[in-house]
Amino acid sequence: MVLITDACRSGKLAEKHLNASLLIGEQLRTTREKEVRIAACAADQLSNEHESWGGGRGVFSWYLINGMKGLADRQGDGIVTAADLRSFLDSSIMHDRYIRENSIKQNPVVKTGNTDMALAQVDKTTLQQLQNSLQEAAKAEDEF
Repeated sequence: MVLITDACRSGKLAEKHLNASLLIGEQLRTTREKEVRIAACAADQLSNEHESWGGGRGVFSWYLINGMKGLADRQGDGIVTAADLRSFLDSSIMHDRYIRENSIKQNPVVKTGNTDMALAQVDKTTLQQLQNSLQEAAKAEDEF
């Protein structure tokens, strides 16, 4: 099971002191071997949106989607694991130009019982198209 939440203060879903139903809170907080819970930000943070990310997406969903398409595949083995995705999200959001320039704090939360759990299989053609479009966008941005 993979639970992905892109909402403000969504990291609260993974905390022990969730104020909602104790049963629901315990189920959301506890990760088991075949479960992954991914939240856009920590409990005290906002999930940011801006046109910098795909014309108006949230920073979390922008990097999540691109990571799952293969940018998060650190080993180059064609598999994106929970650990790969956690590392990619942390690094990408922290180093994002808009996030840095505006001193925004947004730390995604990835909880899993198995960091080696495969979340996506990389399609090489899709990854190459993504890399090409990102390079073109970066080149166009540098020209301004």
